[in-house]
Amino acid sequence: MYKQLVLVARGNTRDVEDWSQETFQRAWRADSAKLAEPGMARPLLISIARNLPRGQRLGRPPAMTEEQIRQARAILTRPEETVSSVARLLGVSRSTIYKYVPEIAVNAQVSTTARPESGAITA
Repeated sequence: MYKQLVLVARGNTRDVEDWSQETFQRAWRADSAKLAEPGMARPLLISIARNLPRGQRLGRPPAMTEEQIRQARAILTRPEETVSSVARLLGVSRSTIYKYVPEIAVNAQVSTTARPESGAITA
């Protein structure tokens, strides 16, 4: 595996060391049971190592693109817009919006705890 990565990296040993370490970490996280099976460790490590230099992402793709995140941030600057309406517009759940645009959760907490509304009874 190391020799194959050296060829792909064109001799850049720093990249090879990073890729080999990342390969073993991803294999361990992905399915450590497969690593214990006889004959399965090598194919698993090779497939992970082969995809790393190509920049291929393993696992589930992100729920929102960078463009959707920018759109959500822009729309949520308008006070009349809600997280629910933006989620419906972009075709994702409210929790996905909160995950990818975490600053809106902080802003919502600040605006509700900043001061009581006029006419509100305080103790």
